[in-house]
Order: sequence, then structure tokens, then C-alpha cells
Amino acid sequence: RIDSSWVGSYGGGRPSTIRGQVSSQGAVVALLEGFGVRGNPVRAEIGGRADEGRLTFSGTLDNGIQITGSATRVR
Repeated sequence: RIDSSWVGSYGGGRPSTIRGQVSSQGAVVALLEGFGVRGNPVRAEIGGRADEGRLTFSGTLDNGIQITGSATRVR
């Protein structure tokens, strides 16, 4: 399971989130909800891989901007 939130630069103090699932083979399917540079809400269905506590993902925001990223599990 993926479930994370953070406060970024563009949300005016509002949290962005990513929530989703990781299959037993490491495939990731998640929903990212955040904010664009003007503070407008944006969403993306993202896909990627999880392995050894690291997540890599990519997708396209609903405003057309492509995103890629990675995260490391914090214990």
C-alpha cells in the first residue's frame, strides 16, 4: 500500500497526496492529487515500480504536464 502526504510549494499550505497499491511483483498503481504552479488542484493516475523500499513512478497530470519521480520509504 502507498499512502503519503506532504505540503509542497504551490498548494498554499494544503497537502498533496499519493495513494495506491503495489502488486506482489512490484507494479505500482496510484492516484496523485496535488497543486499546479498557480495553486490549482491537479490529479494524475500514475504507474511505476517498487523495489527494496524505493518507489519510482511516472504519469501525466490532468493539465497535460508529464511527471516522473521517486520516493524512499521512511521507517
